[in-house]
Amino acid sequence: MRHPYEEADIGVSLAGAPTFERFVREGSGAFVGTSVRDAIERHYTFSRVGELPLVLNVALATDDIEAGWRAKALVISCVLLTLCGLTVFLSLMFGRELRRRAAMQAELAQLSLTDTLTSLPNRRRFEETFERVWKSARRTGRPFSLLIVDADHFKRYNDQYGHAVGDKVLKCLADCLSASVHRPNDLVARVGGEEFVVLLPETDADGALRVAGKVHEAVSTLGIDTAGIAPGSVTVSIGLAVADDADANSTEDLYRKADAALYDAKALGRNRTCGVEPSVPRLASGRVAA
Repeated sequence: MRHPYEEADIGVSLAGAPTFERFVREGSGAFVGTSVRDAIERHYTFSRVGELPLVLNVALATDDIEAGWRAKALVISCVLLTLCGLTVFLSLMFGRELRRRAAMQAELAQLSLTDTLTSLPNRRRFEETFERVWKSARRTGRPFSLLIVDADHFKRYNDQYGHAVGDKVLKCLADCLSASVHRPNDLVARVGGEEFVVLLPETDADGALRVAGKVHEAVSTLGIDTAGIAPGSVTVSIGLAVADDADANSTEDLYRKADAALYDAKALGRNRTCGVEPSVPRLASGRVAA
């Protein structure tokens, strides 16, 4: 007997077929085999009916069994691929945002250490570098020098020409100072108003004086044609202090010494360099004062 009914199967003997021999031999069970009637791969489940010489067999085509599974598997695969794609996309977006945030933080950190007008390092950057250079000098016993540079009569430029021209003068001064130092460890910074500093690691008094002379020389060429400021009109006063291996004072004390030397330069007529150390002579416009 067969369901669904197939007229061609009426009277056909299955004796000798591998599937039937397995039915008889094993009595009950399940396996996958190829039907001798239609050559279709089927999943056979069979069992003898009691003690009777009767076998009940259910044989479903494997393609029919797997059809529903394939549909579900396709849906599940699509869902998983979508979720994986979404995860990858979100991961990439998250990574990009992290990189953007890191770049923004680095930029903000750089801006926090940079003077917005002149693009030079600001006071905060100077103080951090000053402390590091000081500790290095104390450890190695090598000298270093500090120059405080202040524009002479700067208020006149703001009063006479306006703040725009005053800002231009400060930018030009920053360029002159930057052009006067060439070593990568030297630092030029604007610490406020018209006041700048030049930090010279591993530099003694003679080396610092040469740099100060270069600063005076560079500033002497500074002119702003649009404002009618001729070269030589802008001058600077410089205070110089040197820390050597015998100096046991602090960064604050060294800065005060350079600042006191700056006031000496102002008091002596400006446009000159003064140093408070006994070994540092006073200079006027880069020349040794009489």
